[in-house]
Amino acid sequence: MVSCYTMHRLKKKLNIAVIDDNAFYNKLFCAQLHMLINHSFQNERENIQVFPFDCPDSFLMSSRSDFDLIFLDYFFYNNITASEAIQPIREKCRQAEIYLLSEWMSAEPPDTTILPKVDGYFPKDTHALMRCQEILTRFIPAV
Repeated sequence: MVSCYTMHRLKKKLNIAVIDDNAFYNKLFCAQLHMLINHSFQNERENIQVFPFDCPDSFLMSSRSDFDLIFLDYFFYNNITASEAIQPIREKCRQAEIYLLSEWMSAEPPDTTILPKVDGYFPKDTHALMRCQEILTRFIPAV
């Protein structure tokens, strides 16, 4: 099996999608990811791209399918949840690691049947960025 780092080196870019309908949180989370990348992964920052999306539909309509890492909110407007969106997202980006984020402050998402379909889950709390850094270090060697 090809490691995440080897796959990253072959592609020359690490493409990250953030799918969250809360415009404030989406911008904040993307800005924090950029700061984390600029601070912790200085030697690789030109090879990392972060793409914000405001809903699963806008992500699915995007022509890009080369995402390596997806941070997916659990709750969306119009009562749509990640449980409904995960299958088409997986079909579009079969090799991507998908991490579920939620304002639900619990060790598990409201619908635990989604857990086997994602690579991880964590709440949107003060530790979320630290968890993102741990995830990114699996894709990028320590610098």
